[in-house]
Amino acid sequence: MKPRRLISALLRRIASPDRVADVLGDLEEAHRRRVERHGRFVAWLLTMLEGLDMTLAIARLRVPRPRVSWLDVKLGVRMLRRYPGLTAVAGLALGFAIAIGALTFEVVTQALHPTLPLAHGDRLVGFRLWNAETGREVTPTAADLETWRTELRSVEHVSAFRSFERNLITPDGQSAAIFVAEMSAAAFEAVAIPALAGRNIIPSDETPGAPDVLVIGFDVWQERFGGAPDVVGRIARLGAAPVTIVGVMPEGFAFPIAHEAWTPLRLEAAGQARRDSPPVGFIFGRLSPGASLASAQAEVAVVGARVAREFPDTHARVSPDVLPYVEALIDLPAIARMALHSTNLAAVLFLALVAGNVALLMFARTVSREAELAMRSALGASRGRIVTQLFVETLVLGLVSAVAGLGAAAVGMRWVFRVLEVAVDVGRWPFWLHDGLSPMTPMYAVVLAGLVALIAGAGPAFRVTGTAARWKAGAASGSTVRFGGIWTGVIVTQVALTVACLPLIVDVGLDTSRLRRFDLNLPADEFVTTRLVIPDDTPLPAGQENETTLRARFEAARRAMIAALVATPGVRSATYGSPPGDYVPIRWIDVEGPAQPARSPAGHRPQVAAVAPGFFDVFGGRIVAGRDFVAADARDDATAVVVNQSFVQEVLGGAAPIGRRLRFRHAGSGAPAESEAAPQPWLEIVGVVTDLPLAADPDRPDGAGVYTSVSASTLPIDLIVHAPEGLRFAPRLRAIAARVDPALRVSTISTLGDLVRTETRFYAFWFRLSLVVVGILLLLSLSGIYAVVSFTVSRRTREIGIRLALGADRLRLLSEVLATPMLRVVIGATTGAAAITMLPLLDAGYVAPWLMGVIAGSAALVVAVSVLACAVPIRRALRIQPTEALRAAE
Repeated sequence: MKPRRLISALLRRIASPDRVADVLGDLEEAHRRRVERHGRFVAWLLTMLEGLDMTLAIARLRVPRPRVSWLDVKLGVRMLRRYPGLTAVAGLALGFAIAIGALTFEVVTQALHPTLPLAHGDRLVGFRLWNAETGREVTPTAADLETWRTELRSVEHVSAFRSFERNLITPDGQSAAIFVAEMSAAAFEAVAIPALAGRNIIPSDETPGAPDVLVIGFDVWQERFGGAPDVVGRIARLGAAPVTIVGVMPEGFAFPIAHEAWTPLRLEAAGQARRDSPPVGFIFGRLSPGASLASAQAEVAVVGARVAREFPDTHARVSPDVLPYVEALIDLPAIARMALHSTNLAAVLFLALVAGNVALLMFARTVSREAELAMRSALGASRGRIVTQLFVETLVLGLVSAVAGLGAAAVGMRWVFRVLEVAVDVGRWPFWLHDGLSPMTPMYAVVLAGLVALIAGAGPAFRVTGTAARWKAGAASGSTVRFGGIWTGVIVTQVALTVACLPLIVDVGLDTSRLRRFDLNLPADEFVTTRLVIPDDTPLPAGQENETTLRARFEAARRAMIAALVATPGVRSATYGSPPGDYVPIRWIDVEGPAQPARSPAGHRPQVAAVAPGFFDVFGGRIVAGRDFVAADARDDATAVVVNQSFVQEVLGGAAPIGRRLRFRHAGSGAPAESEAAPQPWLEIVGVVTDLPLAADPDRPDGAGVYTSVSASTLPIDLIVHAPEGLRFAPRLRAIAARVDPALRVSTISTLGDLVRTETRFYAFWFRLSLVVVGILLLLSLSGIYAVVSFTVSRRTREIGIRLALGADRLRLLSEVLATPMLRVVIGATTGAAAITMLPLLDAGYVAPWLMGVIAGSAALVVAVSVLACAVPIRRALRIQPTEALRAAE
């Protein structure tokens, strides 16, 4: 394209024809001179640059840069007060969406880009060895630690740590597991945090044969030693080994991850060959003054290349990397990082959807101000100036919503931590995670408020102010502004989401209600339960370090534990097995011989619990046919199962159960598939027990149940003790476990009642959250529909009034007005109902009749409520008088 044609096309959009002709004439004359002096190509390039420069200069004169004034802000605040209904609806919706965005941003930031709350936290780095051939990380050894410690200059205080859990047994016999770091003394120098009392670990503690010492955390000091000022120097036991407490760390110190105590890392002398060097876990250090991550990586690469040449048998294909501390410590796969980042994108898309709904309301409000905007345009206000004013008005609303959203996000972070603690049973969080908001999150919320202003403010403003030229001409035909396809899509999407979420709310609400009514039919707070295990890293005698020895030791410990508990005053009974009210799997089964039709086309799916002999007696169950489990059923290849009476009725149709066989279709508890492993071996029913509560499952509060025997090789195992003291028995339980075996670890002790209450709180949380989400979605949907109908009525005031004056049928007229918006509602409701129906089909292969009724009712409810939302515009349309219509046309 020639310069003249391109520049001419650009100029015609922003300048008058006379101005275009003048500019093009000057460019033509200058272009001829350049061709004579520099040739065609250079002349073309210079003329293009000059033409673009002139075009930009004219554009700056034509469209002056809009300026934001304090008056715009005052007008924005005034508009919030002038339209309280719109302010309340839009502010609530935007505040919730910004809260979700800020909360997601905070979670992703803490997970992927955390800030270490240490004096030199930003300079802590970790080392990683990567095998390019296998594509896996290689555990560093003591030789690697020594190499990097002595040869690197860009990283100082090079250290290592290994983690383990041990029972800390105090002099009074109380035992509880703590998370311990076996760590180099240099690590305390790297973080530069002195002990609160006593001292840190020092290099002499790392010498093999030195006295065993322990540094404890502030919480351990308070909880296990009562904050005793003379704790330094006391002797305790870490498992079976006595240790001397030499220091207490300050409150909040949990380095390197979430550790509660620290012992010196002692590395035995390695063999002559580098391949015999023992593993050390994780190696880290601190960047030296003046060093950067890039310089450290370059130095480590040089050292790694030398080591690979000298020791090709172990390091030929191994490359070392230096990474930020947390990134090196927690190596999340790329797909996991993408998934976390995508949650931010999902939150922004949700905000955009909400902002689109708010834009619908702002559009209707802006159109209602056409007279005001037309007057400002006639008085000389440019389109950019008017758009700026409307943008600032929406920005004020967005900032107010951002403040409210940040407050909600701060509360939400605490909720997130509590829910995750219940869902994934987190004992201690990594020390860099916290339930507050980081300084960057408020800034992110302001950015979200700006995005809201662009979508909900600038978008409608540009659309409405596009009629400025016709305003100045004083056209009497009314505005030609119409709702476009984008806002139609917003309404349809909003209605679809509302319809899809309503059945979920009903389902969660029913689950919560069932859980609250769930009754174990026993004094639940008198039964305490805990999980017992002997850790895999427990020191064993030389020559016996194998899994068989560990499991034999655990089996002996659990038998001794039951005997000791039964002999304890105040204990009525004790057993092992799945605690009633706790989670048990629901598994697909096949039954040999005739069986009752199942509720699901895929077959029967009873609850399955593993129990020990005598389990039923502890909870008042009776064997009504056959026998209970015996010791021989604890073999790994045993085939005996016991079923409850509900199983006999629901699955076997009341037929004689003893001797019948069943099998699990596969090892998991999900829906069966062609790709699943072959069915499990056949099992024989040897007994029938009265119905006992199994899991606090809201979907199956009672019903068919299958009991298998706890295998002798099961590790860990759940212990249930009937002690009327309830949780007051917990210290005695820990002391008994410590006497039976110092390595026997007791996890959190709770009552059966606590298990049910925890599950109920979890469901109640999601019920409340889903209520808020769906309530806001429904409110936005109705507000958008109201805005569309109200806008349509106001635009057609003249037509409606004249047609009513001429005797038009009111119902027919209103059906015409409502046809378009209600069609959008019906399309959205149908789409949402179809989408939510697919979930149970994919999960269980069928949709329960009650759920189909709920889905249909949800769609009908949303449509009905949408019709009610149109009541005010409809009423206004019916009251339009011919005189009013004529005035609207003036």
